[in-house]
Amino acid sequence: MPKLKSLVFIAGLCTAVGAQASMLDAHLAVADKDYTTAAKHFQISADLGLSEAQSSISQLYLHGAGINKDPIKSFVYMALAYDQTKSDDLQGKMAAIYQSLTEYDQVVALDTYEQHHALYGRKALEKRIYPQLKNRPIVWTPGMRVKRPDSTGVVISNMSVNRMPLMTTMYQYDIAIDGSVRDISVVHDFFANTSMKKDATRAMYFAKFQARKRKDGQPVQVENYRSRWVQKELTREYVKSELPDFERLIYQLEQLVKDGNSNAMYQLAMYYKAYPALEANKDDAVNYLQQAAKLHHPEAAAEYAFHLFRGYGRSKNPRIGLEYLMQAAIAGSANAQYQLGRELLSGNIVEQDIEKAIFWLEQAVNAEHYAAKYWLARTLIDHKTLDQQSNQLVSKLLDEVADTENVNPNWYYYRAKYQSLIGEKAQAQSLFNEAKDLAKEYGWNVDDWLL
Repeated sequence: MPKLKSLVFIAGLCTAVGAQASMLDAHLAVADKDYTTAAKHFQISADLGLSEAQSSISQLYLHGAGINKDPIKSFVYMALAYDQTKSDDLQGKMAAIYQSLTEYDQVVALDTYEQHHALYGRKALEKRIYPQLKNRPIVWTPGMRVKRPDSTGVVISNMSVNRMPLMTTMYQYDIAIDGSVRDISVVHDFFANTSMKKDATRAMYFAKFQARKRKDGQPVQVENYRSRWVQKELTREYVKSELPDFERLIYQLEQLVKDGNSNAMYQLAMYYKAYPALEANKDDAVNYLQQAAKLHHPEAAAEYAFHLFRGYGRSKNPRIGLEYLMQAAIAGSANAQYQLGRELLSGNIVEQDIEKAIFWLEQAVNAEHYAAKYWLARTLIDHKTLDQQSNQLVSKLLDEVADTENVNPNWYYYRAKYQSLIGEKAQAQSLFNEAKDLAKEYGWNVDDWLL
């Protein structure tokens, strides 16, 4: 029986398992006859332009299920859904709702539809919040890794190994123009304790890559790269003999996949990616993500988009990748909303648009996406004139991520910038010095930092 020892850093292979997205929550709530919860999630995606959510919230408004009965809003959302699909079924339902209204309410309904169409119609959403694919999208890959993470501080006791042999953590980060690793966030973790995640995050900041350059010699920043920490000695034999419950779970998921269960496809794909010990065909995970995405599983769609952007297990296809990312984002996936916000900030795949980026980061923050909180705070600091309300929001967001981001020099730097903006010069300088000291420890070049 193998003895599990250290964690091993594996770069560039992983995707995320996130919390269930709004539409998944909505359908689960309907199955449980919890129409109040269903209405909340359908409403979110309906206003983001998802036709399925628009027709669903229309029915709830019509019958007053989980929401105040409102036949006028029922007509409006059914009409918005019909606008997108041109479905005969939706046309019939829309006409039936309209005919059930009084003549006065019919006039009000048409007027209300025009108002909603101006905000939530397809063209309005494309202009207001949807991204535009660049003519020549690009996704940079890093150069060779020239320095490994300093894993000496990532200590896992024998007791921890015996109790949690399945500990795996997935990370996302940027690689700056000097090759240093920046702004690490936990994408997802399996059975990992808080201490291990924080130690591993700090260790990863010591990693270094060769700097990438354009053909004209200009250095580039690599964004949204992913890595994972896994226990190398974990084998399929160990799983079978020592972890029968986990082995049974994998078997059950494999059977559900054969029945076409999209959630099983997504979960199995993520387990395959998280655990090399399962010895699955590496293409199976991407195939399952693709199948689940085609069945409109939001989290699978978000992760499949990542593979299409980077060409992992599929040929690079930014256009189709963006379609899947949007499918996931409007279905309420906080992971997709966060990724969309980041893409709108970078301008590598879609046209850069700060206002749209802020919108999507806000959606992810509303769903308690941790990394989105940090990125929304720094985006507001960099690009907005802060009023009293946004001041309070930025302060709150930076405080909420302190437990994980206090090993990140950029967190101290943005706290310093924030304190400077609100006139706290002494506190700003103190935080700025902390940021530089920590950056120096990691080997970052921060000559461009200004307070």
